[in-house]
Amino acid sequence: MDEEKWKNLEALITGLDKVVKAAAVNTRTRSLADRVTALQSDFASARASGDATMRDHIEMAVQELWANVERWSGVAPKRKISEWLADFSIAGLIGLVVLLVVLGLLVAGIMLFTSAVGWKALMGVDGTRPILTVAAIIATLAYGGGLIFSALYSNEGKFEERFRMAREIFLVFSGVFATIVGFHFGAGNNGTGGAGGVENVQQLELDVRRGAKPGELELSVTGGTPPYTVTTTGTNIKTISPAQYDRSPIVIGITREDPEKSSTVSFSVVDRVGTKKQIEPKREVLDALFGGLSGAGSGAGGGG
Repeated sequence: MDEEKWKNLEALITGLDKVVKAAAVNTRTRSLADRVTALQSDFASARASGDATMRDHIEMAVQELWANVERWSGVAPKRKISEWLADFSIAGLIGLVVLLVVLGLLVAGIMLFTSAVGWKALMGVDGTRPILTVAAIIATLAYGGGLIFSALYSNEGKFEERFRMAREIFLVFSGVFATIVGFHFGAGNNGTGGAGGVENVQQLELDVRRGAKPGELELSVTGGTPPYTVTTTGTNIKTISPAQYDRSPIVIGITREDPEKSSTVSFSVVDRVGTKKQIEPKREVLDALFGGLSGAGSGAGGGG
């Protein structure tokens, strides 16, 4: 039985050698000539010493070369999808499914985010940062977790070796995860860093004066981080919805509901990082705006 295995392997190597030597020059099949010669030499040494382990290794290498030659020459039969899937282990199939699911979720999330903010928003850093952050975190958790699971619960090697490999994978991906999260929160603040790395938030300063046209107030905002969200409230004025502004000064039109009654106006401003300030126009500004029919304005107010 053992001698029959040696003869079968010898026939495989001999046939492979003939096919390779008969191939045209400068082809992939002909490039295997040196490797086939080396296998013939290894086979002769293994047979002389009766090394069955070396024989098995040589047989695997020969079969791999035969598969390549058949595929390159186009004579190998086409494999069905079921045959390709049969090459995967259960863990491999689970990993493939996880890979496809995570990829699908990322694509769906990017499409939903893009439809909400618009394609133009992706031209700036603020628009792309959420996509990059979420994609990196999901990929780190899904693929890093998969590698850790694979290393820790593999059937190959000792437990100590598998645990060491899983630990190294965890350290690598935890470092990547910490870097991503740190960049996300660090880049969210654009203030000037102070001593000890603590950011000094620049306070908002507001000023209100009469605008260039009748019925307009001009709100000047200094400090803070744009865009600014301005909320206008008051009595006897038509409702003005909160709006965002990227630049200062901000011109806001004020219309009274009843021209015969007094009115009050108040502005609340919040910048991008949440700094808030409120102000009421001085009485003389409202008198000029409403022709003397204004409430008792209190001047600039404090902010939170």
